[in-house]
Amino acid sequence: MTVNVILDIVLCLIMIIGLIIGLKKGFFAALGKPIKFFLALFLAFQFAAVLSTAIIEPMISAPITNKISSFLMEKYADISAETTESLPTLIKLAAGLCGVDLSAVAEGAEGGEVIVSIVNAITTPAVRIVCTVFSFITLFFLSKLVLALIFGIINKIIDNGFVGVVNKILGCIFTGAVAFIACWGIASIFEFVIHLDAFAGQAWVDEFTGGYVYNFFKSISPLDLLLSF
Repeated sequence: MTVNVILDIVLCLIMIIGLIIGLKKGFFAALGKPIKFFLALFLAFQFAAVLSTAIIEPMISAPITNKISSFLMEKYADISAETTESLPTLIKLAAGLCGVDLSAVAEGAEGGEVIVSIVNAITTPAVRIVCTVFSFITLFFLSKLVLALIFGIINKIIDNGFVGVVNKILGCIFTGAVAFIACWGIASIFEFVIHLDAFAGQAWVDEFTGGYVYNFFKSISPLDLLLSF
């Protein structure tokens, strides 16, 4: 009996909160949140490579490569193409992961040229990956910030007078529908879970019949509602 009441209360709270959020924010603001997210995601995917290749990578690639090369050249200046096997295991492992053949790299070169060739081969793909990820994250958050500003201005404009009332009513309907689907999903999942073998024979499961709200959501499918129109 207790489970029936608790589940009904939870489902009712979800519906009430959903309706209140829609009434408070309005349709444009409620719908704008997922639109801003997916639009920012699209812009980040679309232009991350361009930003990385044109701006970020040229700025940091050379300094990083030069810094690593200088550090290694101080320690392994006497390394030649024929003696690359004396390089540390970590460098050889990194070269192997990057597909660098140390026995063939910079053939005929000596000392610093071999080190520079190895460093370039190893750092270039790593720098490219870091730059692309950094560009994607930067573009995503910048896009969300700009879109939030644009949507906020538009929402302020339409949130007045008759249009504002309609916006709030539509928002209430929209978030109410989302809350309805969420409640139906919770009821369906709960119904599936309590019939698993792990819960077989438990007293509260045997006594559970479902409250009015739970049984209402369990008996209705959003897909059936859509197909009925």
